[in-house]
Amino acid sequence: MDLVSVYDLDPGPSSVIAERQEQRLLLEGLRAISVNYQVVLELHYWEQLSTKEIAAVLGVPAGTVRSRLQRAREALEAAIGALSRSPAMLESTLTRLDDWAQHCAHAMGGRRG
Repeated sequence: MDLVSVYDLDPGPSSVIAERQEQRLLLEGLRAISVNYQVVLELHYWEQLSTKEIAAVLGVPAGTVRSRLQRAREALEAAIGALSRSPAMLESTLTRLDDWAQHCAHAMGGRRG
């Protein structure tokens, strides 16, 4: 009797497909929001800059950065929600945003993080 389950084979084909769907959904969502929001999200998630660092890069107060990050996340959630075919995919895509950003940064040459 085999003692290996499909779960033990993780990441299995269905996990890889789901991850790619999440990535595609995230990319489409990012493309649907304004460039200003894309920039602040990239600096925060991909470059892992602090609010103060982002403020220095953009030449705006830290409070403005916090506001933009909040509005950018809301815009991204709305864009992904409009593109998503299921509530579960929307939730998993937004929940995994930090993990996905770190994975992308690592894949692009080991940037900060």
